[in-house]
Amino acid sequence: MATSTSKDNVSEDTFRGQAANYPIGSSAATAYLTSDVLSRGNLTIAIETMVEKVVFSENDEGERCATSVELSKSPTSPRYRAHATREIILCGGAIASPQLLLLSGIGPADELQRLKIDVVQDLPAVGKDFTDVCNCIPAIRISC
Repeated sequence: MATSTSKDNVSEDTFRGQAANYPIGSSAATAYLTSDVLSRGNLTIAIETMVEKVVFSENDEGERCATSVELSKSPTSPRYRAHATREIILCGGAIASPQLLLLSGIGPADELQRLKIDVVQDLPAVGKDFTDVCNCIPAIRISC
């Protein structure tokens, strides 16, 4: 399967085929990546690819702004940069979003420095106070 694809060789069936491996009727890909969306000229879809870092640059006012993301197929494969013209939206969920922020230098400065990650912004709350939701279904045995 290709690492990076574009509108020319991706169809809704590509995502339905991947979703068939999971016991759900739909996925974000099948729900939102319709034929109309896939035919956009400004959309590139990278499958089996992970964002590893948000890259920051200084603007004219001296403020650091997110300007691109580094991504790759695996930790040992080549890294690529995808540049943003307006904004970067992180949507990795409750675990991957804080992880990506920390890897990008946003988080508790002392922890980042200890891991030799350049500090972009000291935000001590990033990656803290996470509580996993545990589903518990009580079972009761009834004898008659």
